[in-house]
Amino acid sequence: MPMTAQDQILNFLKITGPLLPSKVAKHIHESILISSAHLADLVTQGKVKISGLKVGGSPLYYLPGQEAQLYQFSAGNLNPKDLQVLNHLKSKLVLKEAALDTLSKLALRSLKDFAVPLHVTVENKRELFWKWHLLSDEQTNQVIGDLLKGAELKKAEAAIPAAAPASPSASVSAELPAAVPRSESSKIKPEVKESPAAKPKTELKESSPAVPEHKAERKAKEEARKKTVSKLEVKSQEKPVPENKPKEPEKSEEPEEPEVDDLAELLLESNKKVTEQKQKEFEKQTQLKSNKVPFLKKIKETFSSRSQAADPFLPVVEKFFGELRINVEEKELVRKDAEIDFIVRISSVVGETTYFCKARKKRKCDEKDLSAAYMQAQIKKLPLLFLYTNELNQKAQEMLATDAFKNALVKKIE
Repeated sequence: MPMTAQDQILNFLKITGPLLPSKVAKHIHESILISSAHLADLVTQGKVKISGLKVGGSPLYYLPGQEAQLYQFSAGNLNPKDLQVLNHLKSKLVLKEAALDTLSKLALRSLKDFAVPLHVTVENKRELFWKWHLLSDEQTNQVIGDLLKGAELKKAEAAIPAAAPASPSASVSAELPAAVPRSESSKIKPEVKESPAAKPKTELKESSPAVPEHKAERKAKEEARKKTVSKLEVKSQEKPVPENKPKEPEKSEEPEEPEVDDLAELLLESNKKVTEQKQKEFEKQTQLKSNKVPFLKKIKETFSSRSQAADPFLPVVEKFFGELRINVEEKELVRKDAEIDFIVRISSVVGETTYFCKARKKRKCDEKDLSAAYMQAQIKKLPLLFLYTNELNQKAQEMLATDAFKNALVKKIE
């Protein structure tokens, strides 16, 4: 039995270690698209792993157990800050997130191949640690325990100097009562009670009799003012009313009617102007809408004509499906009269299976058409049904003979 392409890739990875798809393509003598398709299939099977580290925009493919060989690709493919954090993690083996700056935290989250996050509960608090990916569980527990012990020692050392100044304060508080006897403190208390604020109170009491004299003077002045005001009011009431004044209400009554009429006219004129402006604006808007309608109709007509114009290649494919009793679930026109994509269901003895179908109308289909269709089917996680009209070139036929395209059916539309 000849070795398949995937077996060749697995043996090549065992010998060389992590590789790029371009080197795999050279080894199996296939294009990069086909080699990447094989690698993607091996990843889904769990036989090959993909690195988060990228070399020239492409990830590395490696076997389980070859994780230690990824570090040799980090020097020229990481930025200086991430590489510095990576080396720091490799030297310390475990890093505590709370003790890191923001840039280091971000760098550790991007180094998924090397930094493994760990959540540890310390004194009912959940803290995050980052460990080196090759570190075992026993070594991790030991290093985290040492870190926590070191943090406790630092706390204890920080608490010792804070307790030292307590002794002099205690001695001072103990000496103060002995320095001040109780008899002297009792003598001080009456002196505090005899404050100089008591003297002005007696002065205020002595000067209080002068206050009513001021009040009496003020009352007399106010009474004199009231009398003068009352006299003036009486005089103003006794004055005769002039003859011209009674005529004023007649003058004021007469012009009221023309003023009301003027206001009504002004309101009517303003309302007319407002209505005229609104009518003009409404007419403008209707004109704009009427101008837009034919343009929108034209667009609708063009789109409807395009949709109604059927693809000449589509009925040929549908006739082929009808002869083979293939049910079409979805269809998408990629290029008119050249390429159509389908999602179809094909009945078999076991039951119906779903296929991704690529129908090509071309003078001669080549291996690139096949590999592109195979990649689309792999992305959709469906088997491939490739339909062509005329013929396949020699290289595409050779590839089909070597089982390069697994789970793929290739049929000619006749």
